[in-house]
This record gives sequence, C-alpha cells and structure tokens, in this order.
Amino acid sequence: FYALSYVWGDPAAVCDLEINGTAAKIGENLHAALHSIRKNTKFRVIWADALCINQSDNEEKWWQVQQMAAIYSRARATISWLGPPSEDSKLALETLVELGRKTSHFVLQLARDSSRWNAIANICARLYWSRIWIFQEMACA
Repeated sequence: FYALSYVWGDPAAVCDLEINGTAAKIGENLHAALHSIRKNTKFRVIWADALCINQSDNEEKWWQVQQMAAIYSRARATISWLGPPSEDSKLALETLVELGRKTSHFVLQLARDSSRWNAIANICARLYWSRIWIFQEMACA
C-alpha cells in the first residue's frame, strides 16, 4: 500500500466517493488527491486516514494514532499531496529537481531568475507544510 500525507482542509467541503460499491463522504482535498493519484499513477491501494480510520469512533482514532509510525514505515512509499497545482507548480518542481542535480550552470542561472524563486516560495507557503504530522509521516516513510 501507499500512504497518503495531505491536509484535510475545510470540513464543510465534502465530496461523494464510492469504494468497492460503498458510498462515502470525504473532504474536497482528499477527493482531489485521490483523483490525481488515479489519473497520474498506477497506485491503487492507498492508505488515507480519513477513509481508513473510523472518524466517529474516538477509541479507534486514539488507537490508530498510536499506530501512525508503523503505518507510514510499512507503506511502500508515502505520497505527499501538497494540493492542486497552481500556475507555477511545475516550474517550482522542475527547479527543485535541477537543484538536486547541483549543476553549477543551473545555480548561476537560478540566481538571476526571480520567477523560479517565487515558484519555490509559493510551494513552500502551502498549508501542507504547517502540519505537525508531516514530520512524523516523512520521517517514518
């Protein structure tokens, strides 16, 4: 299975989902994440807390929170859903990939390109990064 790390978002913004013939209501952000995963990957077994934990059972939620490190460490990988793309998301991700390659030519070019820095700043300013849980999710992944 693949674990999903995401922001729940506005609790009033819900969408309908059908899983193996069973209807469920999920948050708009989770719906967007699952739709993107289905469209862009071959991953089909996803662990998402809002679906895999009975949210109306406090005892189950308490127990499952104790299991989070094990869940994320046993996942094949963790998918970080930062939210729907913005107009500069692709530029930000391409820039980060290039920075990972550490080519001196690119670093010099980057120093003069404010649009790339702005794109990275926009990705870093997303609500996702304010969640304390992501540290555990990423450390265990």
